[in-house]
Amino acid sequence: AALGCQRILVVPACYTFDSMMTLLDLPMAVRQARVEEHVYVTTLAAWGEDPAVAEALAEGVLEATAELD
Repeated sequence: AALGCQRILVVPACYTFDSMMTLLDLPMAVRQARVEEHVYVTTLAAWGEDPAVAEALAEGVLEATAELD
């Protein structure tokens, strides 16, 4: 927001499943952030077993292993 962003997406990328961090700490930190009223901040849930995440991880592994050949 300090750099002029109007929309901010907060993603708990290191947490695959909901935990105290994703359910309580992260949303509280977002609420306490000093962000102007016109800035839209969204916090996503942990990605869990989302097929899109599994697909993105698989693509990354395939790309990384292709570079080894």
